[in-house]
Amino acid sequence: RPLFYSRFVLPFPPVVVGMCGVRLCRHSRSFCRESSQMKRGKNGFPLTAGGNDGGGPANVRNITILQGSLLDVEAQAIVNAANSHGLMGGGVAGVIRRAAGSQVEDEARRQAPIPVGMAVLTSGGRTRFDGIIHAPTMPEPAMRIPAENVGFATQAALKLADERGLTSLAIPGMGTGVGRVAPEDAAAMMIDAILDFTPHALQSITLVDIDPGMVEAWRTVLSRHRT
Repeated sequence: RPLFYSRFVLPFPPVVVGMCGVRLCRHSRSFCRESSQMKRGKNGFPLTAGGNDGGGPANVRNITILQGSLLDVEAQAIVNAANSHGLMGGGVAGVIRRAAGSQVEDEARRQAPIPVGMAVLTSGGRTRFDGIIHAPTMPEPAMRIPAENVGFATQAALKLADERGLTSLAIPGMGTGVGRVAPEDAAAMMIDAILDFTPHALQSITLVDIDPGMVEAWRTVLSRHRT
């Protein structure tokens, strides 16, 4: 059963943000699948970036906010808030590694060092996702970071997803664990990066976290853009 549901228009230049669904749900995968507008792509990635029906930048973006597991979301790819070495230790990265297998970490490490503000793509390993985007928020593991790094990582993940022609992407709360960024600050950086981004292929973004504080922070920040 949904905890919260609303629809509203977010006029945010230079991108006209259309009907933007904000949904919070419990861990029910069936409800998440029914409420989300995201669709899974075919296995593998297009060789070139895709586009929308008009052939130009999309002017309608669907942002879905969910409380639950990143691994339960319907999306083509998920984001790992990485470090520049590509190591997947604790937190969400550790959860992804255990689900996907160590080969995903090996793939990321082969592309290291990955500067903050850049991102790399690996396979989805044993998960059902087409791929995993590794976007570092910190140069070294377990570093305290400035909130700006969350924005840089979000921008990098969006850019890479769009370049690879992905239409749906799921992103967890970034930088709030060992990075010690406050959820409110992380939410502001992530939402601003999403609303500032002009996609060509990317249509749907899911922000998902098991922490109700992170979920509430996203909802609060997104609601401010109504005015």
